[in-house]
This record gives sequence, C-alpha cells and structure tokens, in this order.
Amino acid sequence: MDVDSLTIDEIIDIVSHSSDEQIQILLNREKNEQFLLYNNITTADAKDFIRSLNKSDLDKGPVPDDNPERKHPVWIFKKNGFGHRCYIKIKIINKGKVTIVISLHEDEYS
Repeated sequence: MDVDSLTIDEIIDIVSHSSDEQIQILLNREKNEQFLLYNNITTADAKDFIRSLNKSDLDKGPVPDDNPERKHPVWIFKKNGFGHRCYIKIKIINKGKVTIVISLHEDEYS
C-alpha cells in the first residue's frame, strides 16, 4: 500500500478500523498532553475519538509534513469533541498499519 497516495475514503477506512495498538498518540507534545490532562481524557477515549473521524471532518490533506525530513503526507481534521473544537493532525505509516496522531488539541485557528 502506497500511503503517499491514499484517498480520504481510504484514510477514514484505515483509521476507523485501527486497533488501539495501531493508533499512536504523540503524548510527548506539550499541547496534546495538556489537552488530554486538562480535560480528563483517557488515551482510550482519545483513540475512540480518532476512530470516529469522517470525511466531513477533513480540513486539509494530504499536505506535506511541515518537517521536510519526514516522509509521508499529513491529514488535518477539525471535529467537535470533549467540549471543544479539536484540531487533529494524523499521518499513516508502515503501509497503512499505523496511525500517528501528531496533534490532538483545541483548535487554535477557528
């Protein structure tokens, strides 16, 4: 599977069928960590939220990663959840077997 040429339908299918082990939330990013802690969101709840993304939540994508040294495009979603408008940035890697959640926090841009 060429993850660089996935369609939005394929992205949604991969994400919605990902197991907990296949979704990796980058908790070492301060905004993500603080958002989850401040709102008492468990990792399990966050992963369920990611699995609930749909086509209408797509804001942008695929777009190049803002770090040119990282390959594979990113997909940006905006979705209401946990009492906030959330900004979600994901990347699909490892031939569609891993979903990296780069960002999951309140949308600062709306």
